[in-house]
Amino acid sequence: MACLSLNAPPGAVIAPALLGQEERNAGLQLVTFQQATSHCGDVARRYLLYVPRSMQSQPAHVAIIALHGLGSSAEHFRIFHTRGTFDQLADQHGFVLVYANAAPGSSSNDKIANSGAWRARPTPGTEIDDLAYLDTVVANLKGQGHLAKDGKVFLVGHSNGGGMILEAARHRPGTYAAIAAFMPFDGLLPASPSPGDDVPPLLLAYSDADPGLPKGYAEGLKRLGSAWASALKADPAPLGDAGQELPDRVQEGSDDQSTLPVIRATRNSRAHQIDRWATPPAGAPPRLVLRVLHFDRAGHFWPHPQQDTAMWALSRWGFRNQDLDGAEACWAFFALNARAQ
Repeated sequence: MACLSLNAPPGAVIAPALLGQEERNAGLQLVTFQQATSHCGDVARRYLLYVPRSMQSQPAHVAIIALHGLGSSAEHFRIFHTRGTFDQLADQHGFVLVYANAAPGSSSNDKIANSGAWRARPTPGTEIDDLAYLDTVVANLKGQGHLAKDGKVFLVGHSNGGGMILEAARHRPGTYAAIAAFMPFDGLLPASPSPGDDVPPLLLAYSDADPGLPKGYAEGLKRLGSAWASALKADPAPLGDAGQELPDRVQEGSDDQSTLPVIRATRNSRAHQIDRWATPPAGAPPRLVLRVLHFDRAGHFWPHPQQDTAMWALSRWGFRNQDLDGAEACWAFFALNARAQ
């Protein structure tokens, strides 16, 4: 770990074997393995595995791998962002769940153990190959009997993790059944897929006023969505507000008196849902290949009915949208695609 540790902040906690009592009581398992690097030797990697009790004696036919954002970790994404909803959905619908964990480095947070960032677009000489990390996770799920040999794998990612899964979908054609990218950052110019690349269906969630992404980045994500639709032989028309307006269940921050610009700019966000369908060959029914959740002013957080109240979070990332649960939106999209394939 020497090469990586030298790049991490002095106070960062890098402990691949760390797993708290709460996680063990919840039925989570910690899986670690050694990954070879280009010039740092072997590096310890980790992920959390959740196998519902109903799936303990048989392989599942669906696995979801969830990737956290910059400076976060597997535990942080499960508890702070998604609030454990994926665990509940796994119990209800019988899929296995992985909370993936980026390797430590310069983006590690000294307040979050095992935090790091995904190397979505590694430069030559970068010591970590996160595409290979995901390959190993999928191989482990099947090799250890948690996922059927013909089981389907779905990817979910937030922010930097969203950028990582966009790259994984482009570079590993045919591997993933569908992906969901929430507020993704995939370089200053998100890369579009090419027709014929066997790219998976995409759920894309973004906010016009996202304080965690570069100004104007939403326009690039709109173009990315249209390009993804085109690659999947669906209508590539520009994405706008056309579509279904989702219920505005919560007026986020309506009682907040703060004058901070980020907080004020992300109050009372609303969402539209835009679907694009493709007709597969041989007269099969139309297939949902692109779903866009377009927020007008949501903060840079995973959508969830429970709001954050810590000022350090609100002042930097704004109010999360509370009108929907991102995990439930993911499962609804994945379930449709699991049945369609």
